[in-house]
Amino acid sequence: MIVSLLQSIQRETSGERPLVLLNELTSCHRIQSSPGFRKAALICEEAARNWGLETELLTFQADGATSYWGYPVPAEWEAHGATLELIEPERRKLADFSESKISLIQRSVSAHIDSVEVVLLQDGLEKSDYKDIHVSGKLVLTKGTMERVRELAVEQFGAIGILFDGIREIKPGRSRLDLPDAREYTSFWWRPEDKKCFGFVLTPRQGDSLRSLLASGKEVRAKVNVDSEFRTGRMEVLSCFIPGESLEEVLLISHLCHPQPSANDNASGCVSVLEAMRTLKVLIEKGEIGPLKRGIRALLLPEWTGSFAYLASHEERIPDFVCALNVDMAGENQGLCGSTLIIEAPPDACRGFTFELASLIQKQVFGTGDGIGGKRNLTQERISLRPFAGGSDHMVFSDPDVGVPCPSLCQWPDRFYHTDMDTPDKVDPAMLAASAAIAACYAAFAANAGEKEARWLGSEMMSSLKQAVTEGIQRELTSGLESAAPSGEKLAVLRRRLSYLLERKKEAFVHLERLGLKVDEVYEAGEEANEWVRREFADAEKSYLSLLGRARRKAASKRSDELRFLVPSRVIKGPSGLTMVARTFWVKLNKGDRERLWQLFETHKDTPSVFTTLSWFWVNGKRTLAEIADLVEMECGARDDKLLETYYTLLEKVGLTKMTRKGAGG
Repeated sequence: MIVSLLQSIQRETSGERPLVLLNELTSCHRIQSSPGFRKAALICEEAARNWGLETELLTFQADGATSYWGYPVPAEWEAHGATLELIEPERRKLADFSESKISLIQRSVSAHIDSVEVVLLQDGLEKSDYKDIHVSGKLVLTKGTMERVRELAVEQFGAIGILFDGIREIKPGRSRLDLPDAREYTSFWWRPEDKKCFGFVLTPRQGDSLRSLLASGKEVRAKVNVDSEFRTGRMEVLSCFIPGESLEEVLLISHLCHPQPSANDNASGCVSVLEAMRTLKVLIEKGEIGPLKRGIRALLLPEWTGSFAYLASHEERIPDFVCALNVDMAGENQGLCGSTLIIEAPPDACRGFTFELASLIQKQVFGTGDGIGGKRNLTQERISLRPFAGGSDHMVFSDPDVGVPCPSLCQWPDRFYHTDMDTPDKVDPAMLAASAAIAACYAAFAANAGEKEARWLGSEMMSSLKQAVTEGIQRELTSGLESAAPSGEKLAVLRRRLSYLLERKKEAFVHLERLGLKVDEVYEAGEEANEWVRREFADAEKSYLSLLGRARRKAASKRSDELRFLVPSRVIKGPSGLTMVARTFWVKLNKGDRERLWQLFETHKDTPSVFTTLSWFWVNGKRTLAEIADLVEMECGARDDKLLETYYTLLEKVGLTKMTRKGAGG
């Protein structure tokens, strides 16, 4: 069903053409709400127009106060220059913005200081770290979490600036020792109430050198010059469009922001999307792809901020958006970066048919041995599928309150991620072509699919359900043989798991109606799935009893009683309760609650970071927190009732949720 379409796309798609455009983009310092981002958007717009695409450069006020669905647009910021020089006990240059844009902590304020003392914070994440050290009026050197250090060192204890020499550890393949001369992209994200400051990013080697000087007892002093400005300006979102016969649209999304050079993250995603759009435009003009039933729109935008702004300002159009695909970090040279090309599923609360479609296309691109655009065979490259993990714009579109199922195409891990070593030499043109082909095929199929295509895709979705159920049964049976838990308890767990998989797939079948599948066929698919899962569970039960003995059910473990009565409702439309968005509201908390929030996440570090995000997707004003906890546990395997209860209590305090209490008999 997709083979001939993909073959046409692969013949036309190039990896070298987007690489040329990528080199232009990496010359731009693409911070959100900045002249550098604007320059990059104009470069992309010119390329798209030259390829015959309809374009529109949308602008949004960038003043730090304007917000969309609760998410603020940062004020326009521009740095004209910045240097950091060590002057005691020796002289040497530590950072120069003209040489490395990442050497300045983004959104730093202006500062001109001839001599300032540098003091060492081990981490600076706890108030106790400041007990025996005086930081007021000084620069603090730290590897700790930037926002936490700023709040304590600058806001509470009077430091005037921050030197950051950390490198985020990414397993496997990246630690501080692996990148001794890299600088990590670091930024301030100011709120109106914040005390602003400046900061520089050092390499681990530079940081270790300063630490040695400080450990020897020598006084370390530096000279600082930062020339920057904040102003009310503009933030841009570039829309490129191929119209269809109806008002419905398929979206391709890619974030254009991040500091110079940021080649793979995410100039590579943007040029892959533009190459996909160019390819489709050419094939439509040649007649190899028929007139589109639905339009295809590419959005190149500032990550998160642009998605919120675009959707909030086009709320009336959201019902026309059938599905989307996020393309983020698409071009990695896997040998250099240590990466794998991944198709990440949307969250289960808004999955639709999209994950199966994107997965099938990925498999076809990398499994046929036909090569890409007549170039290298990619059958030996690393590819993978994974459940929803979040971290980019697909989180916004896939929120059930938005309701646009959006998988993500990305390469992960990347040992050069968010550093000044993410340069064009780490980009593989064959990967750019492959990513463009996947995006083009996904968009073209969804844009032109009708009843026949929907029926075929439904059969693929049924196959994926059967695979998930079969694997789940075998996993629980194996676990039962190795566990002391009674077989009745294991069967109860399996029953809940299969019921969850069945209900999610039935919800996904409904999404096929957007492609033209009739309502009665959707119902029949759900009934077929019901019957098949029922038979499989009956067979599994027999296997369990024959292998594990008579079923005995252990008393159910007691969950948090309070969660059974608390029902959270959303106050602001969209994914405002996601941690990344909600943090802009933390200033409404008193200092005690803010400290409580920090300690909450520190105490619950072992809970997956996606936990609170997944919980928000299940909030609909009807489910209790206990029911939400059950769904999250089914989706990601983690349960943390205490974290959930405290997090939603604090969301209510900042006005993002309204909590009602369900009657004890409800």
